[in-house]
Amino acid sequence: MLCAFFLTGCDEPVGTIRTRTADAQHCTPDTVQKRADFILECVVGGNPKSDEEPEDWIGICQTMAEETFCPVVPMNITEECSASMFGDCNWWIVRTRVPVGT
Repeated sequence: MLCAFFLTGCDEPVGTIRTRTADAQHCTPDTVQKRADFILECVVGGNPKSDEEPEDWIGICQTMAEETFCPVVPMNITEECSASMFGDCNWWIVRTRVPVGT
């Protein structure tokens, strides 16, 4: 009986689309070369004695480049639920991110 209750309570099933507004980094085409150069320098400058693999540093350096060269602005973010458990989506995939007002 309890199992049936959980199975019928799907408020956000897989495939559900939602749009929300949040402050997020907004990178523009004019920062592409600066970010690429930053990422390459960051990876080269990584600690060779670290337990981190070079491929792990790429994601870390990309995040740092975005935080350095891309301003934080209000964004409309559209997401799709890709995994749901007990009626609550627990894995949202970003489908689009656009500045508010565009």
